[in-house]
Amino acid sequence: PVSVIEALAASVPVITTGVGGIKDLLGKYDAKQPDSAAFKVCERGILCPKDDARIFANALTYMIESDYLSDHHRFARAKDYVVKNYSIDRLIHDVDLYYEELVRSRRASR
Repeated sequence: PVSVIEALAASVPVITTGVGGIKDLLGKYDAKQPDSAAFKVCERGILCPKDDARIFANALTYMIESDYLSDHHRFARAKDYVVKNYSIDRLIHDVDLYYEELVRSRRASR
């Protein structure tokens, strides 16, 4: 999923299969879905089932032929999501909190 995070941070459109935690990265399904499409348009990308090249190709066609690529707000929101949840500052903050908790629990056990 790191390549998906990097793409979102760079405001690059994402079409991917739903393996691992990818669905969580892409967010909720959009209310408007293409008629009878087997792929899902999500908040931050397009989700396809694994092992189905035809559906993946259909998703690419949808991305090119619809107004998906002109939705600059979608890409800005995706970038904001990544910065908020996966930035180096957030990682450092989380590690700092983790070590503070370890020190507190060590002191409490004495």
